[in-house]
Amino acid sequence: MYPRATDQKETEEAPRGEPRTFAGYEVHGPLGRKIGTAEEVFANQDNEPEYVGVKIGFFGPRYVLLPVQFVAADSQRRVLKLR
Repeated sequence: MYPRATDQKETEEAPRGEPRTFAGYEVHGPLGRKIGTAEEVFANQDNEPEYVGVKIGFFGPRYVLLPVQFVAADSQRRVLKLR
């Protein structure tokens, strides 16, 4: 398993080389509708973020991994948006 990324910075995207945590951020689809909540960020061996773990669904929730290259962060609103 990859180590968790823990460094938090204020940017609009999750660039390589800057691991961060998005725990508690809402996750929105491309149309702006909420689809889940971010749980944690998984990093590779170089501590670069690779995936965001997201809990989706209300009744019988599921856990999915989203590649960071498909996610943009709005740290002021605490929202991750799929591109």
